[in-house]
Amino acid sequence: MELDRAGAPLEDSIPKLKDEVDGDLFMHGSGEFAYALAEKGLIDEFEVYLDPLVWGRGNLHVLGDRGTVQLELDDVKRFDSGIVLITYRPAS
Repeated sequence: MELDRAGAPLEDSIPKLKDEVDGDLFMHGSGEFAYALAEKGLIDEFEVYLDPLVWGRGNLHVLGDRGTVQLELDDVKRFDSGIVLITYRPAS
């Protein structure tokens, strides 16, 4: 059973919190926490952000150790399956 910081089950505390606030609640960060909320049907909407930037350090296999490349949006295609194909090109 997933608990909030006060020790209450998430399925009890999140609906109460939603009733107490005027507006939306946002959850950022931990994948485990997001999974626990989603598994219990406590997430109304998912937003996915993509930062159009490729880093060339660490274990990335795209650029090796060549620095950072800024990208600009070229095209967006939505498919019936829910998949979104986002095409970026190097920024000029």
